[in-house]
Amino acid sequence: MTFRRTAIFWGAFSLLLITTDATAQNTTPRQRSPLDATNWGVVYDTPATKSVKAPNEVPSVVAAMYGNDPQRTVELLADWIKENPNDVTARIQYSRTLLQLRRFDEATAAYEKALALGANDPGVFSGLGQIKFGQRQYEQAIPLLTRAIEAGMRNSFLYGQLASAQLHAGRNEEAVKTYLKAFEAGIPPGANTRGVAYFNLACGYTRLRQKDKAFEALTGAVAEGFTDRNAYETDEDLAPLRAEPRFQELLGRLPKQ
Repeated sequence: MTFRRTAIFWGAFSLLLITTDATAQNTTPRQRSPLDATNWGVVYDTPATKSVKAPNEVPSVVAAMYGNDPQRTVELLADWIKENPNDVTARIQYSRTLLQLRRFDEATAAYEKALALGANDPGVFSGLGQIKFGQRQYEQAIPLLTRAIEAGMRNSFLYGQLASAQLHAGRNEEAVKTYLKAFEAGIPPGANTRGVAYFNLACGYTRLRQKDKAFEALTGAVAEGFTDRNAYETDEDLAPLRAEPRFQELLGRLPKQ
């Protein structure tokens, strides 16, 4: 069983990633939503977006967003969308803020409405994938996260989340390859980032009966500060390694509980 902390282990900057990553390529002239004035949103060339209004509520919405007040942001965006139901950018930001508030069912419905209106932002697929991941619906999360990555969101967070979903789903070879891509993309150092990723990579290698590579990954996990002794001693994926002297040597480097 892969270490569950991967559901949140890049949480410190996951919201940044889902709100600022690249838009899908589009070579046609594009129309901004009024809410795009400060570049947090995505530019769309859809008839729906071209029809939105630009009333005085815009500064209040932007202020709530930048003031890190998600509850107020949701309330203002809900009012905005009532007046501008076809504003794709507003609906995407509304979805992201609902996700931030962990209102998953509402966020899912809002993302799906944005898609129905013609949204082509890879962040929509990323957001839906993260919801499915958080609900442990890994087989549903995998194609959504894959689509977000293929559309341009090639960062360590999404690669790591996709790898974890693949590992939970038993797609072990895919998971190992995706974890390696996450490391190539630059997982931030630390116990709960690179450390957890190394630990889960070791689980994948062990499932594939590649013990030497599994021990290399476990050594990396310890070096990064991931020293949860209980995880090393009880994770069922690591059971084939525990009889080996090098596993006992590794345990000797961990703090006693």
